[in-house]
Amino acid sequence: MIGDKKLSIIEQGSEVFIELEVEDAVHKCVSMDRGKWKYFCDHLEKIKLAVKNYLIRAREGTYALHLGKNLFVTVTHGVPCIDFRKWYLPKDGGFLKPSLNGVALKLDEFEALMETLIDINDDIPYLDSVIPCQYSHQNELNCQHCTQSAPMN
Repeated sequence: MIGDKKLSIIEQGSEVFIELEVEDAVHKCVSMDRGKWKYFCDHLEKIKLAVKNYLIRAREGTYALHLGKNLFVTVTHGVPCIDFRKWYLPKDGGFLKPSLNGVALKLDEFEALMETLIDINDDIPYLDSVIPCQYSHQNELNCQHCTQSAPMN
């Protein structure tokens, strides 16, 4: 448990999912496959820097990391949390908007997650051999056609 959040490693056949959910809440869960989780872990230093800049030093703006399949990790000035959330494109067009489906970690919960990350990663089968698909995209066109990493696919 991380505050009122629970992190679970779920094996379904050959697939493994890392789920972060708020206890006793509807729509307060995000699920990541190994590729998305590894991509998140690979970008922790950038996320920590965003926390420092946007939340501690009060720099204006937002840091957003697209993990794939419309799932983003965001750090926003004035919002004291690290937000894992699905985003969607409204039917009438316009800009991406956050959905209700997500989990926000308070700063102390994010620190608790960081402290247990090595143990968590040791429990995820074959994580070391996972190469997130974002690393194999040579250009934006390849990314747009990828079913794992392109937004709105």
